[in-house]
Amino acid sequence: METHARFFLIGLFSLVVTIALVLFVLWLGKLQLDRDYQEYDVRFHESVTGLSVGGLVQYHGIQVGEVRRLSLDAKDPREVRVRIRVAAETPIKTDTKAQLSYTGLTGVAVVEMFGGTPEAKLLREVDTRHAPEIDTVPSPLRLGLHTVLHQKMKLGVDEVGIVE
Repeated sequence: METHARFFLIGLFSLVVTIALVLFVLWLGKLQLDRDYQEYDVRFHESVTGLSVGGLVQYHGIQVGEVRRLSLDAKDPREVRVRIRVAAETPIKTDTKAQLSYTGLTGVAVVEMFGGTPEAKLLREVDTRHAPEIDTVPSPLRLGLHTVLHQKMKLGVDEVGIVE
């Protein structure tokens, strides 16, 4: 009889722990689902090598969202449209800019946003589309590459594949 009691207690304990874990996972998932997000479009005039769906979106180095979609612009295939999803409380202003930034030695790309003065209006108030467009600036890597290639053009190299 004592053996059966132990098996019953072990089974009951296992059942309680399993139910507690399932409830905990559901609670964590609900926290993520309750969060409100806003979608924005970012149009890059450069290669977005290293950027992928699910990639980070940062505002002054703080993670505020993720990349949802990458596509070439149908009218101008030299441009890349990036749809991002950002936490709704993120104050994206009309003068907020975005650029491609690379993290670490691996070259993983993130969308880095910066700027946004207190006087500027929220972009959502001015641009009422489903996904307002955030202005971009060239990445520091592209600016450095552009400077090197510009110097080579002065030396006689006539074809360089950089989109202006």
